[in-house]
Amino acid sequence: MSKTVWVVYGTTESGDDWMFVLDSKPSDKDIKERIEATDWIREEWDAGCIQGWTVDEHEVVQTTAEDIVTITKKEYESLLDAQKWRNCLQGGGVDNWEWYHDSLKEGGYFEDDEED
Repeated sequence: MSKTVWVVYGTTESGDDWMFVLDSKPSDKDIKERIEATDWIREEWDAGCIQGWTVDEHEVVQTTAEDIVTITKKEYESLLDAQKWRNCLQGGGVDNWEWYHDSLKEGGYFEDDEED
């Protein structure tokens, strides 16, 4: 079953990303109220570090409890950092390097029956 949600996201001047996922299209007032209710974002808001945000409509597939994984904030931040690192390397063309595929294979990235 799919559902439409609204994703509100932005970045503070200090580079922190933030996001809210909502069931209905929010007004600017709704967004400001959510920001003010969230401690760390409110501090950035009060300091004038949040200049704006983006609102996108997304269709998502409803998940069950078995589909949700709980991790610590530290693990989550580590995953975001690893994703950013990978994106930077791929953006720089590392995936075109001669030994790229061999390194992934030797590092155990691919399953036994998977090669790409």
